[in-house]
Amino acid sequence: MWHFENEWPSLNSDSLIHFLQMLEQTARELSRNKQYLDRVRVTKNARKNAERLYIWEPVLGLWTKLGNPLGYSENGPIMRVLRILHDGLMIDHPKPGAVRQAIDDQKGRPRAARKVVRTST
Repeated sequence: MWHFENEWPSLNSDSLIHFLQMLEQTARELSRNKQYLDRVRVTKNARKNAERLYIWEPVLGLWTKLGNPLGYSENGPIMRVLRILHDGLMIDHPKPGAVRQAIDDQKGRPRAARKVVRTST
């Protein structure tokens, strides 16, 4: 007997298990369907997470629209605003490096080239 059957006696655990198996199968099939994934993807830019897309970028746009200078410091006003918003949404605080990159992108600064470490063979 499932532990929650005591709390929810009208629950049919066999039906629930069947439903969860169907859900898992459907999710597996959809995850392999490239056309479907392209159609429902939130953003075409895989480098941007949802926090950046829906919180940080609108805040940065409003910040500059209000005439404030766009700049980064770890405990500066932009980071404080973003931390407050993250607290209100009950999500982890933003990573400082990611916010710095978002600000640099907003300002049109090129991304730093990734360093490739080569080992001798």
